[in-house]
Amino acid sequence: MNLDEIISYFKANKNQKNIEGMARFGIDSSNAYGLTAPHLKDLAKKIKKNNELAIKLWNSNIHEGKKLAIYITDYKKFPEDLADKWVSETNSWDLCDDLCSKVLSKTDYCSEKVYKWVESDDEFIRRAAFALIAMMIVHRKKDRDEEFLQYLPLMIEYSTDERNFVRKAINWALRTFGKRSHFLMPIALDTAYKMIETFPNSKSAKWIAKDAIRELEEKKALKNARLNNL
Repeated sequence: MNLDEIISYFKANKNQKNIEGMARFGIDSSNAYGLTAPHLKDLAKKIKKNNELAIKLWNSNIHEGKKLAIYITDYKKFPEDLADKWVSETNSWDLCDDLCSKVLSKTDYCSEKVYKWVESDDEFIRRAAFALIAMMIVHRKKDRDEEFLQYLPLMIEYSTDERNFVRKAINWALRTFGKRSHFLMPIALDTAYKMIETFPNSKSAKWIAKDAIRELEEKKALKNARLNNL
């Protein structure tokens, strides 16, 4: 399928109900056709990896085009400058998170991008930094746990960012960090308490920390209960 055929496919499968649902979930639906992620993933399997077509789809500025572009991108052939461009052009959390999960977290330069993007004042670029941390923790199974300790100061430093998509990404990164291993669990909890101590007057920092503490303590208690029953 070429670009024109794919766009025609989008138009033929337009779903107004899904478009309205996207808006309710905080996804920019101003240029969307309402195709679901499973629908697009099935289409991506037929197309296979194709970075040239992915770039054309992304540049179409259609929401589903960008999402499909992510699904058919070969991360091994995805250059750094294009990573910067695509992240700067994300306008919804789902595109941001899919890009970090499916492509960026698997690249050799992902850690460098965290430190670059976290300094941006753009909400979705900064979200990308923390979404990327979360996805690196999930996908990079062979990396040593200690390698992820470097990101904890960033979580604390930017925890006062009140913007919804940023604070949720920091919370996500912290929870994912704690759930990666028994070694990282207590460190994540200590980080959450330190977050509150460092910024006692920040509603955002308190929300990030308390929500992470709640989930991690529940997971810790569940693990202990299972061990006690062995």
